[in-house]
Amino acid sequence: MKKESGFILITGLMTILILTILSIVALSMVSSELRFSSNDRDSKRSFYIAEAGVEEVRARMQATSSNPILDQSPDNPNWKLFVGPPADAIQTGFDSHDANHVRYDKLTDLNYTVTVSHKLNGFKQVLRWGDANDDGLPEENPTVGKPIYVITSEGKAETGPAKKVRIEASSFPKFTKLSALYTKQPTRILGSSTYITGIDQCASAASVPGILSKSNVDLSGGPVIEGFPMAMVTNDSTDLKIDKMIDSLKSKANYKYSYLSDQTLTGESWGTPSPGASPESPTSCRARNFVYFDMNGNKLKLSGGTTGCGVLMLNGDLEINADFHWYGPILVTGSIKATGGGEKNVTGMVLSGGTGEVDEVGGNTAILFCGEAIDFQTQEMPLVVLRWEEIHG
Repeated sequence: MKKESGFILITGLMTILILTILSIVALSMVSSELRFSSNDRDSKRSFYIAEAGVEEVRARMQATSSNPILDQSPDNPNWKLFVGPPADAIQTGFDSHDANHVRYDKLTDLNYTVTVSHKLNGFKQVLRWGDANDDGLPEENPTVGKPIYVITSEGKAETGPAKKVRIEASSFPKFTKLSALYTKQPTRILGSSTYITGIDQCASAASVPGILSKSNVDLSGGPVIEGFPMAMVTNDSTDLKIDKMIDSLKSKANYKYSYLSDQTLTGESWGTPSPGASPESPTSCRARNFVYFDMNGNKLKLSGGTTGCGVLMLNGDLEINADFHWYGPILVTGSIKATGGGEKNVTGMVLSGGTGEVDEVGGNTAILFCGEAIDFQTQEMPLVVLRWEEIHG
């Protein structure tokens, strides 16, 4: 009996010991998980704080910011900008005695410090984001467009490791402006009431030819074509990638439509341009719209008093007639036809991609080049993020 009692006692003690060990292991695991969870939470918070720093600078470098950050040395490869308190900025390299250095206070209480510099090529030239080869698409180059900025933000939570985020960004690129009317296919310009001018009607940009075409242009009936340095350029090698231009812009559209067959729309309005003194005078408008039609290669006809202000983009053919008024650029992958009765006024420019029928313009049509009408559409866009990375270590 004593042996059994001893055995039971030993067994009980062993069980208690095992349970104690298991409890200690379990508590240790829970403690570790809580510690890892806390570290992960703080790490993510540091990351989001760093992101907030990037977004503040990106917003404040926008042209219309109420608290702007200015780059007054866009050609200076040694220019550097810091956003944060003086002590934090000094830790990231700020030198108040260096004429190349500029510092701004941040707008939030979040714990981040941001540095901004120009992106350089191997020759220490400031790289820009713009269309240097006149194909309608921006690329990195040392001559055309606005500087590309390297924006690095370090964020710190109350505890845990600091995190760094870096982006490369630049101002939203301006449209490539080569002529009032650009075509790729053979083009017919008809009638004495047709007026196409590349002389800037808004005195905001350099004048351009009235018509620039990769093919032949046939004039009939006495249309008026003006431009500088010449009224018209034909059989030119310039190849605007209008389909890719539209692809890069259609995500900005606040009006989107898709059709699988030809469509006729009457009396549509995406803003109302204020008319000029005559049908051949430029209109004006302060509205901004991005209107995208995916016609899947089919034709869209806009008539019956259709108006708009902004960027009109169309995958397919476009026909306009009967009191059509547009302020801003029109981009069409196919052909453009502006015929029939009724005043038709485009203040901006028209780009035809040439995948459709012959382009034809006539019958009370005025295409008036206006740099302001074109550039106005993208002036309030935030900086475009070209690259993004999280920096480790």
